[in-house]
Amino acid sequence: MLHALNPGAILGTGKQAYTPRNFWSFTRRYCVVKNNGFGEVIVRGQRLDELKEKMRPFMLRRRKEEVLKDLPELRFGELPLEVNQVSQTMAAQDSLAFIADSAKIAKALETGGAEALSKLSTEMATVRRLTALAKVGAVSEWVKEWLESCDAKLVIFAQHREAIEALETALFTHLPAVVHGGVSQSARALAVDLFQSEARCRVFIGQIQAAGVGITLTAASDLIFLEQSWTPADNAQAAMRIHRIGQKRGCLVRVATLAGSIDEAVQRTLARKTEDLVALFDAVA
Repeated sequence: MLHALNPGAILGTGKQAYTPRNFWSFTRRYCVVKNNGFGEVIVRGQRLDELKEKMRPFMLRRRKEEVLKDLPELRFGELPLEVNQVSQTMAAQDSLAFIADSAKIAKALETGGAEALSKLSTEMATVRRLTALAKVGAVSEWVKEWLESCDAKLVIFAQHREAIEALETALFTHLPAVVHGGVSQSARALAVDLFQSEARCRVFIGQIQAAGVGITLTAASDLIFLEQSWTPADNAQAAMRIHRIGQKRGCLVRVATLAGSIDEAVQRTLARKTEDLVALFDAVA
């Protein structure tokens, strides 16, 4: 898009003024790239000040608080869980895989830090799914107690459909509205309407990719992430479902985090990515 606006002058290679950088030319200039034994992976950004200056004439950034001044405060926090709180919803073979893969990941983190996790994509996928399942019991019990203590509504986001369905089963007495990738567009609209308008429906359970954009869930001012996406923007968009026009109450977003688990690596990676994004886009006006 930048090349179309001003060919070659923005992100061209410099040698051929009207040839935009291709993917690898761009990443080698503006990203730290390492070989993990299987191929090259992007570790973090670099020369972000240079890239920001190149984009500045073509970008206009306005913060949400600048254009929607009547929105209430949005706060973020953690919902810490201990290992002895995890549920027993995993099958025996899943428990063995969880233990074995968790050990591999722990060793990788110890020797190579968060960047070393890119070598363990299969193990990571398994452990992330099973970690989410392991948290279902503790989170659902917390939700039940929370619902009994107040008359408010609650939104829960997760990534894995298996975890979403386990949550739905655990909280069925509270008539949860559920949206995941297997729910049709018409059923999604009905689920949102039910949550927004029906007093008896006090819980909305959504998949980040399927329900994280384009819908309004302002009937709630509290939100929990059972698990998060690796992409900060996905998590931010999901959190904004409760912090939109029409929201009158202060909002609180909690992240359920299991001590000593893959959650800690995810949080470190998200923090690093967020720092890069802030460095790139902050103060662009």
